[in-house]
Amino acid sequence: MSRNDRLLNRTNLVITFLIAVAAASMSVASYSYSSYASDAVRKNALDEVHANAEGSAHNLSEILTVKMESVTTNLKFMSESQRIRQQQVPQSQNMFRTAQASTQNITDSYLWLDEN
Repeated sequence: MSRNDRLLNRTNLVITFLIAVAAASMSVASYSYSSYASDAVRKNALDEVHANAEGSAHNLSEILTVKMESVTTNLKFMSESQRIRQQQVPQSQNMFRTAQASTQNITDSYLWLDEN
């Protein structure tokens, strides 16, 4: 083998080694970037899910507040009724039915309870 052939083989070996090192470095860099990008996407998705959950909880709270205000209004109206204060049960039944009809999606019934 001539000196030029040995020099050429050595040069080829060095070039091949440098290419392998560059490929390994690019592979590590690519993996690091894809991990970073994946973590960023995951964080953004979690933040969006959290924000949507908070919004839904707030909306449900508002709906429940409005519905409970209807029940409270009915109870206040009924408690101020002369017929109920005078314990006129038969004459008050229509008021109970009307109150129930107006809040049937949140109440099962309105009941007359006495002190006994």
